[in-house]
Parts: sequence; C-alpha cells; structure tokens
Amino acid sequence: MARQDTAFEPALAWTAVFMIAAPSLLIVGVIAGSEDPGSLLAKGMLACGGAYFALFLAVIGAMMDPLPRDPGKDPPGLRLWVCWGILGWCPPPNRLLRGLSGAALAVLLLYGYRGGGAIGWLGALILLGSTLLLGRPKDVVNISWNESVFLLGTAASGIAGLYLSAHASPFETLCGASAVAVVTLLHAQRAREVVAARWARVLPGVKPPPALDLSRYEVNVERQAPAERPPLPPGVEAQLVDTGSFRVDAAKMLDKLRSYQLADPRDFLSAWLRCAAASGAKSIELTTGWTGLTLRFDGRAFTASELAQPYQALVDGEGENAKRGRHLAYGLLGLYRLEPKSVCVVSRGAQGVAVMTAGDSSRPDVGTELVGTVIRVSWPAWGFFWRPIFVAARARDRFGLGPATLTVDGKPWRDRPQSAAWTFKEKKGWRACYRTAAAGRVRLYVLGTYIEELDHPAAGAEAWLAHDELELDISQSAVVRGELLSRGLRNLERRTL
Repeated sequence: MARQDTAFEPALAWTAVFMIAAPSLLIVGVIAGSEDPGSLLAKGMLACGGAYFALFLAVIGAMMDPLPRDPGKDPPGLRLWVCWGILGWCPPPNRLLRGLSGAALAVLLLYGYRGGGAIGWLGALILLGSTLLLGRPKDVVNISWNESVFLLGTAASGIAGLYLSAHASPFETLCGASAVAVVTLLHAQRAREVVAARWARVLPGVKPPPALDLSRYEVNVERQAPAERPPLPPGVEAQLVDTGSFRVDAAKMLDKLRSYQLADPRDFLSAWLRCAAASGAKSIELTTGWTGLTLRFDGRAFTASELAQPYQALVDGEGENAKRGRHLAYGLLGLYRLEPKSVCVVSRGAQGVAVMTAGDSSRPDVGTELVGTVIRVSWPAWGFFWRPIFVAARARDRFGLGPATLTVDGKPWRDRPQSAAWTFKEKKGWRACYRTAAAGRVRLYVLGTYIEELDHPAAGAEAWLAHDELELDISQSAVVRGELLSRGLRNLERRTL
C-alpha cells in the first residue's frame, strides 16, 4: 500500500478542533451574556462550548490506555465510565442523518448570508458533498481526504455561523446560532465514530461498550480475531510457517510491508523493547521530549551491515541476530506509518560504531555515545506532546516480566504486580506471576512485552506468563499456539513453574 502523506491522524485532528472550539464558544457566550443577561444566544453558545469541552475530554479519555479486555466484566473505572457516557449521548452514526444535517447547515448559512454569491454556493456544495460521501473511519492512523474536507468544511461553517450570530439582525443571529448547533452535532457524531473505530482496531474481537458498539447502525465497525493471519498482498510469493515467520522476495515485498505488520503502529516501541531484550540488554532507558523520544539499551551492538539493510531480517530470518533484527524492522515499519520527521540509530560495540539515519536527521556526533544502542525519533512541530508521551505510555504499560529493567524519564518501571497476593516464580526460561482467581485469565509476555490475554479457566488464577522463545504471529499481536505454550499453561495449572 502506498504511503499516505497526511498531516494528522483523525483523533488528533478532531481533538485539535474541539480544543479550539470549546474556549472560543465559551468566550462568545460569556460576552453575549454580559451584554444581555438571559440572552438565548449566550445560553446557546455556552451550551455548545460546554459540549465541545466534554467531547475533547471524552475522546482523549476514551482512547487512553489501559482499556479493559472485557467491558462486560472488568470495571471500566471512573475515567472510561465518564467518557463512554459522554460518547453515548452523541448522535449515532447514520449517513442520512449526516446528510440532512449538512443540507440544513448549508441552507442556514446561505439564508443568513443572503446567498453568499458564487463562493457561498460553491462552499455549500462542497460541504454537502463531504457530508454525503463521508463513511466510516477506515484508518485510525491516517486521516482520509474526504474526512479532511469534512473537518475543514464544518469547521469553516462553524466560524461562519459564529460570525453571523454576532449581527444585529435577529434573523441572522438565529441562522448563525443554529448553524453552530448543527456543526456541534455533526462533530459529536463523528467523535463517536472515530473512537469506536479505534476500539475495533486496538481490541479486535473484543465486544465494545454500548457507547462504542456501532454494529446496529449503518456505519459498522470491522472486527477481526487477533490470532487470524491477514492475507498476503497480491503478487507476493511467500511461505508461511507455524512460527509466523516468512520468506519473500524482498524487492516485491518491502514497500507493502509498511502497512502489513503491526496491528497498531503505535506499538513500534514495544517491538523495539523486544529488540533490546533479544540483544541481551539488561537495562533499557526511555526518555520523552516535546516532539521526540530516545530509547537506549545495552547488550550486543548492531553491525553496519545490519543497519544498512534493516528489513533484511524479515525476508531472511536466519542466524543469531535474526530475531532482534525482525523486531527492529517491525518497529521501523510501524513508526513509518506515524509520519516521523527523523530517525537515528547509533550502535557502539567492540567492533566500532554503526549509524543509521532517515528523514531529516543529521549525522550524530558518535564520539559522545556510550557502548550500546541509541534510537532517536522526532516528529514535526504538530506532533508536539501528543505522539511522544502517548506512545511512550503505551509501551510502558505493556512492559513486564522481561529480562531487562526499564526506566521511563528517569523513573524505574515495575515489571510485574507488587502486591503480596501475587506469587512470582522463574524456572527453565519461564517467568510467571499469579494469584488465585476463578476467572482464569493469563496475560502472555514475550521478551518483556505484553502480547495478548487468554481465557484459561483451568489455570484457576489470574496470571502473567512469559517465555522469550514463544513465537509471535505475523501481525505481532498473538502468540503462535504450539507445544511450548501448551507446556507453560500446563505448568501454570500445576503450579510447577
């Protein structure tokens, strides 16, 4: 799949709109109320501003990790309970409702501006077309062109309505205020769809809460079992094996791999944590900045030939360093979809220093680097705070039962539950932490990162189970079922780990 050069992911674009709209409308409402206490315009603007503020909190809160694996059984917590409640009040997805709202918005603005001339009619047609053509969100990472047009068109309509509402004529004020209200409803509807699409992508096969269950509406959310392997892109000759590895023609495959690997590209850091563990690292440090992050770990250094062809391990996975090479490549492919500004890898070992740079990254001063590997990633200014903080938090929350320690922004991060109710054991490559529970749920970890959760009542425990030789499927989102995993589950049942 070709790369999409887009500026924002949908969630970021919509939260930016909500963050700007909320204070703007609240200020207008306060000013209108100070001039005419009890004014309907003031009340309407305050209501719309409050709605945007609630949408901003709901989208941010509902998309933050951790998310419950089973909303019907796991208590969602106050944050998710409030956010899902807000989204549940948003209009349900419906193409007809969106089209009628778009038509009403166009009519209100045309009447309010007395036709608006040729530019007004052109804008109305673009607005109406974008509302009619807009379908379900297809990508939680890259915003599509029609969603961009819809977002910009409705935002411009909201500004036009806000300006119109300030006119002295009661008719124009009514048209402007009504237009702002319609825009608010359209944005609320889309916010619910975007969050629901993200749930289906991050937790495939897991039944969503009622507020995000859109299956009974026109806009359905696609679900796919996490262990199911996606089909190979057409024209690619490959041989899948039980371990989830594959051999392909590199020239045919590499361009398509970018959209084919990690189920969620924000898990690129988890792939690099596995890379560090597979390199024999004992200490991993993750540092975040305003628009970038740095991952540093010890262990075996990369050679210049490995960094010169970072994807080679995906198509020729043989040799001592093949496993860590695959995880490095998976991370790079996932990161590519998040539109970084630059990537730099510096690895110093006994044989010297190897460097890989991509994007706008300038060659680093390798003389200042210590022994080990350092990976630096930066995003453009629009990635301010959003990407570094959130992807780091996501990787941190998935870290556990690994062979290395993790420090995030100078603070050591625990790798397993610390409560006295939990028992930790380590034997023959297995690491397990468990406590007695009737539910029988087992969280699987590989090379220090969470992969998936199994319902396993026979275990009679809530457990974390790890082994670094467990193989992952091609999407890196599930452990391949095999004798090693079965043996580990049996040992957990018998408490013989």
